[in-house]
Amino acid sequence: MDKKLYAFVLMPFDKKFDDIYKLGIQEAAKEVDIRAERLDEQIFDGNMLEKIYKEIDLADLIIADMTERNPNVFYEVGYSDARNKLILLLTNNSSDIPFDLLHRPHIIYNNSISTLKNELIERLEWAKNEVLKRKIEPIDTKIKIRSQWIDRNEYSDTAIVNFRIELHNLSDKPITNLHSLFVYTGNDWTIFFDDKKCKSTDSDIQPYNYRHILKPDFSVLPAKDWLPIDITMKKIVYSNWKKEAKKDSYDIAGMLRVDVHTDKNFFKTEVKISTTVNWEDDLPF
Repeated sequence: MDKKLYAFVLMPFDKKFDDIYKLGIQEAAKEVDIRAERLDEQIFDGNMLEKIYKEIDLADLIIADMTERNPNVFYEVGYSDARNKLILLLTNNSSDIPFDLLHRPHIIYNNSISTLKNELIERLEWAKNEVLKRKIEPIDTKIKIRSQWIDRNEYSDTAIVNFRIELHNLSDKPITNLHSLFVYTGNDWTIFFDDKKCKSTDSDIQPYNYRHILKPDFSVLPAKDWLPIDITMKKIVYSNWKKEAKKDSYDIAGMLRVDVHTDKNFFKTEVKISTTVNWEDDLPF
């Protein structure tokens, strides 16, 4: 059995891309011991789109050439992204990068196969390590701020920040027996999940002060899928019994850690949070 990592290549079916594929992409893949193939090299019967879906699902990573804004390639990249595949994007010209992918890194090779090959070798080396890491640590946790505001009364201002914790299963198998999340914070934060205050203890990990315990309402994370957990964090940022100035906005920054626990393992994620929480007296209904 071929144990090499498999990269499925998405690009227009046009002979003018042959040198890009054979001398740029395939040669780069050989340098790092990855098997790179595109659909027209494979023998198959049946529906072409179904075969593309199958190869994307089988691949360890995707290499996609976005040159000339080919709609089929765009569609296939979208499917790959929905399947949580690791995608390396390339293009001959930066003007071919669609707006919703401008934030994603691209190799821009400007008609230079040597540029493509050299930069792709570097990216593939990173991708190999990332794929192996995903197989060992299959849960990718993303932490996003959804909204924030100040709850103000006569005596204090309380910062309220709504977070979404996304648990992405990067593996081909469901992750079972997921039983708890630990959220680590500094002083004075209270966390609510499902409108209930979470139990908290002193932190067992430095430099955090508190560990907040969440019990998600699911225990299985399906293969190649993700599930959200929405939490609300509250902290008093002004009180009239302290010698502080009341403000209409407060800068909040610091580290946040989330540990996801199953019966066999745990997966940690640390992110730096930096945001400004504002008070508005005319919020719409």
